[in-house]
Amino acid sequence: MNAPENSLQALLLQNKDAILRFLRVRMRGETHEVEDRFHDTWIKLGRIKPNGPIRDPIPYIYKVADNVVLDARKMRQRREKRDEVYGEAKIEPQSECAVSGIEAHVELREVEQAIEDLSERTLLVFRRARIEGYTQKEIAKQLGISVSGVEKHLLKAYARIATFRAKQGEDLPS
Repeated sequence: MNAPENSLQALLLQNKDAILRFLRVRMRGETHEVEDRFHDTWIKLGRIKPNGPIRDPIPYIYKVADNVVLDARKMRQRREKRDEVYGEAKIEPQSECAVSGIEAHVELREVEQAIEDLSERTLLVFRRARIEGYTQKEIAKQLGISVSGVEKHLLKAYARIATFRAKQGEDLPS
């Protein structure tokens, strides 16, 4: 982090150890993301432009950090729910007839056609997440982007697939 841009960021840095402890407790089992939430708090504090002096800046900083944790938890829950809806492939037993294998192959080709004109980066993120089985955090680290960036790429691919499937549904005879 660079030099503090405002007094709230300066206070955050002065109380870093205590706030990190607070975040560890607040995040329960998610302690691997504590530094990320601290950094998110830093960014959020940098964006705050108070109209006047803040009466109790330390509790205010703790409240901002707590809100950052809650926001991250909500985002993760939404992401998990979305992944459950979009990404869970149903694996059929091998004893199923060859027709289901052919149908799966055709569906894969259709999905590939639906997403073929997306950017290379979006295709790479989608492939790593859905085909190669990497987590969003692993993909972010591999590509040097944020987890949020990975989510945005996946959302683009999911939206394209959903649009394609909706269009396919319209083309089917009633």
